[in-house]
Amino acid sequence: MSEWSSWNVVAGDDADVAGRVFGQLCRIPRDAIPPLPEDWPADGETADFARRLSAITAGVYASFRPEFGELFTGLGIPENPLALVLKR
Repeated sequence: MSEWSSWNVVAGDDADVAGRVFGQLCRIPRDAIPPLPEDWPADGETADFARRLSAITAGVYASFRPEFGELFTGLGIPENPLALVLKR
């Protein structure tokens, strides 16, 4: 996997950079990465994947909020940053 870990992302327009990163991620062969967890959403289950990603994000946010709460507030991150997403 070492050949895949040295990405060459060139600074520039954020959307362009993000597009290149995702393009590189798509080229990583599935057998070169660890297997997905048993409860991972199946291919095509977009809503399930979004719920899973939101849950992971909420967990990371909650675990770092005590230490970095002032920074989050200073950056304009609301107290419940996923509220609008989770309403859908």
